[in-house]
Amino acid sequence: LSRVFELNGATLRLEGVKLANGISTNGAVYARGATMTMIDGEIINSSAAQFGGAITVDSSNVTLINSKIINSQSGNYGGAAYIGGGGNMTITAGSLVVNSSAKQGGALFIAESGGNLKVTHNSGVINSTCARYGGALYMSAYGTFLLSDNSSIIGSISNTEGGAASTGGAFVIANGSSIVDSYSLIFGGALDIFGGSLTISNASSINNSRANFGGAMRVTGASVMIAGGSSVDGSFCRTSGGGVYLV
Repeated sequence: LSRVFELNGATLRLEGVKLANGISTNGAVYARGATMTMIDGEIINSSAAQFGGAITVDSSNVTLINSKIINSQSGNYGGAAYIGGGGNMTITAGSLVVNSSAKQGGALFIAESGGNLKVTHNSGVINSTCARYGGALYMSAYGTFLLSDNSSIIGSISNTEGGAASTGGAFVIANGSSIVDSYSLIFGGALDIFGGSLTISNASSINNSRANFGGAMRVTGASVMIAGGSSVDGSFCRTSGGGVYLV
């Protein structure tokens, strides 16, 4: 195995650095009780047998600024990043591109142990795939997710539920952000919401999503608010719930 960094209670700042070809059980970069900041950097071609293909955020604070995670994979959860232990991850003006998971969270996974994730300021999660739940993101009931300030999830695919995301936590799309061109083979073309809450506000949108049930989303035991000139458009289903499938 060839892990790039393992941080235990440490602080790391990287500027203009490329991390490539990391191979590990759970994260090419493993941050435990640590603080990590990457500016103008890249993590590419990383893989993990279990979770967090590029980064595992365990009770840590990780910030990516104008940085990229490209072509990372995991055997279970979170092709690009796994967040747990109440950890925090912020992606600002960055991108996650062509990441995949063999199970849940093609790009991003927030575990039962809790975590908080922000994707902000023109960031993009692009062309993520997973075999089960959450093409771009899987989030447990103990997570929070914010997609804001003209950021987007684009072209994500799940083979079962939640083309863009499968979520039981607090999921917010705000300030002109969007989920576009997502696909799920069965439930929730963009979102499969199995608990918690969904808020879409301030001219944000879900566009051009497809599924068998719930072209835009399937909602089970959750609260949904769409406000402030936001929209759900262009969704398609083969069976039930062209836009929203309520269970």
